[in-house]
Amino acid sequence: MSNPSSGSEATGEVPVRVEAAQVRAERREELSEIIDRLYRRRSLQRLSTWDQLRYGPEVADYLRRRSRVYRRRSGDAGTEGPLPFALGFFRITSGGALDPVADALPDPQPELIVRLLSEFLEPGARLVFGEDESEIGWVVKGEDELRRLNVER
Repeated sequence: MSNPSSGSEATGEVPVRVEAAQVRAERREELSEIIDRLYRRRSLQRLSTWDQLRYGPEVADYLRRRSRVYRRRSGDAGTEGPLPFALGFFRITSGGALDPVADALPDPQPELIVRLLSEFLEPGARLVFGEDESEIGWVVKGEDELRRLNVER
C-alpha cells in the first residue's frame, strides 16, 4: 500500500530509487539528448488534442531512430509506440551516473523505462519503483536483459 504522506498516490506519481546506475561512456551524449527531448515534451498530456497528435508521433519517431530496444518494443515502422516521458526526469552526473531529478516519476511505465535504459547503462544498475508492498525493481544484466529484484521489505 502506498504511503499517503508521500503524495504520490494522489498525483499519479510513482517513487523511484536508482542504485549503481552508471551510463556507458560511449552512450552518455545520446542518452542525455533523449532525456532532454523527453523532458521538453513531458507536458504532452496537457496540450491540445491537435498538439498531442503532432508531438506524440514525433517523440515515437525520435526514440525509434535512437534506440534499438525502443524499435524492438514498439514495432518495425511508423510513428506509433509508447511514450516514456518519465525518462525526462533523469539526469547524467558529471561522473556518468544516472540519477532521478525527483523522488517520484509521473506515469513511469517502470519495466519499459528500465528496458530502454538498459541499452545505455552498465550491467548491475538497479532501478526500484513504488513503495511498501507495491515496490518492484529490476537489475540490468545487458541490453534489454533484466532480472526482477526480490525487493526486501
